[in-house]
Amino acid sequence: MKSFEDLKSNWQGQKFENKPTLDLSKLESKLSHLKRDQLIAPVILGITIAILLTFLFLQPKASFELLKNGLILMSASLFIRILFEIWSILETTKLNPTLEVNKFALSLTKFIKTRKLIHFMVTPIIMAIYILAFISLLPVFKLNVSDGMYQYILWSSTIVFIGLIIIKVISIPKELKLLNEMHDEL
Repeated sequence: MKSFEDLKSNWQGQKFENKPTLDLSKLESKLSHLKRDQLIAPVILGITIAILLTFLFLQPKASFELLKNGLILMSASLFIRILFEIWSILETTKLNPTLEVNKFALSLTKFIKTRKLIHFMVTPIIMAIYILAFISLLPVFKLNVSDGMYQYILWSSTIVFIGLIIIKVISIPKELKLLNEMHDEL
């Protein structure tokens, strides 16, 4: 019986670390912030598609065929990006911090991996397609607009593309930091 007494005294002598309780309100706040930020991209991309398609259909028939392929490719690439964002928004709504911690951590980990895939593989490909489609339009612009307007299109689009890249370089780490903070709190 002595071994039982030793076991009992060892058990009672153990120091248990109190795991901090999960702060659901903090997790829900971060999740709400993430959802709100995710809604911005599809809205902006949708407006851009509307502008591109309006431009496409307002062009005279003579230049319509020349512009059609480039503008449709630009619109299609943005539409695909919107689909990825909508899918991510739907996945975000499935993240439920009131689930068991293990289940929530697993779904959050899966979501983080998916967002990384979208940010680091899908987004660069879509941006490259968009930019290449725009570049394919430059000869059309050069033939159909004045030299001053062509220079304006060239320089302003370069500035816009650089701006978009800067926004992505800032926003992607910010989103991933928020997701990782949520994961670390579990």
